[in-house]
Amino acid sequence: MSEDKIDLIKGRVFFYKEKTRMKRMDFEIVDLNAGFSELIFFSHVNDDINYLMDWEFFELSIIELKRNQSVVTNKTYRSKTLYKSNYFILNIDKFIDYRILGIRLKYNLAWIKRKLRTKIIPRITFLYKRKTYYLNSKPPCLKELFALLQRFIAFTIVYTCVIFFIILIIYALYDIYSFINNMIKLWFPIVAAKI
Repeated sequence: MSEDKIDLIKGRVFFYKEKTRMKRMDFEIVDLNAGFSELIFFSHVNDDINYLMDWEFFELSIIELKRNQSVVTNKTYRSKTLYKSNYFILNIDKFIDYRILGIRLKYNLAWIKRKLRTKIIPRITFLYKRKTYYLNSKPPCLKELFALLQRFIAFTIVYTCVIFFIILIIYALYDIYSFINNMIKLWFPIVAAKI
């Protein structure tokens, strides 16, 4: 970053792990405004991104830098050494979760909870969120009250249906359990008497 506008900066970035150079990237940036930065590497498909996940420090080698009628050539800057904290290992609770409503199950439910939070619940709440916005003026009171009532009714209907569906599933499971229990008593009366 610079306080002055950078007319041209040309150079290389070297990524290192211990004393091994992992990757070299050439860059050339033109007309970068004061206080701004530019992303010089961004790729989801390039295999080289794997090298950039595991480095300890980098060196910035400036071949040519033009700014404010001054020219800088052949300068090298080295970053501080970065020690990785193994985030995924230290925060393993985010990736393993066996509890739902305080009940421990034998299945990892972290993925389904993440889906609920990020995809399903936002789609449901979108149905009753405000859709009309008024710029530079307050909304008419009657229209806003009517819209609020519509959103509340939509919210109530959606969540009532979801709760009713869950109760229906629980009732069906209980009914199946009762049916199997009664069949066992009919087919095996001696075993049922012992139970």
